[in-house]
Amino acid sequence: MTAVIVPRVTPTSYPLATLFSDICAALRSCCTRPEDAFRRVVINKLDENGQAKSYTVTKPNSQETMQVKDLLYIEEIRTGDLYKNEPRLVVGFKCFAIFMAMPLYVAGTIAWHSFQFLRSIGAVFWRIVEQILHMPVDAKQIFCSEIQVLPEICLERMWAIFSAPFFGLSAALFSLCGVVKPLEMRTVVAMIEKAWHDGISYKKDVCQLPNEGTCCGTITSNRDQALFLAHCFQARGNVKRNVNLISTQPLEPFCGDHNTNFKK
Repeated sequence: MTAVIVPRVTPTSYPLATLFSDICAALRSCCTRPEDAFRRVVINKLDENGQAKSYTVTKPNSQETMQVKDLLYIEEIRTGDLYKNEPRLVVGFKCFAIFMAMPLYVAGTIAWHSFQFLRSIGAVFWRIVEQILHMPVDAKQIFCSEIQVLPEICLERMWAIFSAPFFGLSAALFSLCGVVKPLEMRTVVAMIEKAWHDGISYKKDVCQLPNEGTCCGTITSNRDQALFLAHCFQARGNVKRNVNLISTQPLEPFCGDHNTNFKK
């Protein structure tokens, strides 16, 4: 129970000022054709030794697997960020689904952090009482030492509670716009949700990690995890970082969109 009394040690790696700047820059791409703002790229992802990584994928229409190194993504040309290679129709449908699911997600986020707010306060005082019962002569010192963490915990949880409607509303509105501009709005929704989760990587999504305990214990004991709603919208890398660019291809017009099974 005492695991919840540890506040986040490091500040957000994606502050709001950076988010606003990135959104303004991304919205400019709405004034250009998607074919000019995005392109398909074939890449290798490199390990720490500069060697191409291998990934296990399932063959189309089969349960057999195979090892591949060449990966196909959609690159946002302005930033070099890599996104899943999915047809615009699919991305647009996901945007609409996110718009519909956002109220429930926001309500769940508020409920979760409200529960953790009360749970953390209870854990702090329970720990104080527990230690005082073992060392009553040091009661004052124990109380002053343990209570110091409480303001930071309360501020963190209150920020999470009161900021959730604003992040959720922003993500929902841009998701709705994504029905018309799917690729452009996918990048914006991804930015908002990443900032919402304090810049945590999509790789730390609790649904993508092995279960190491109860629902409460898993999330609260490791504060660098999050539960993403639009996990598949997050950038999968950048052509300028640990990537070997093999080839590029222009993005087809909307009606000519297609997908591939080789993506990671």
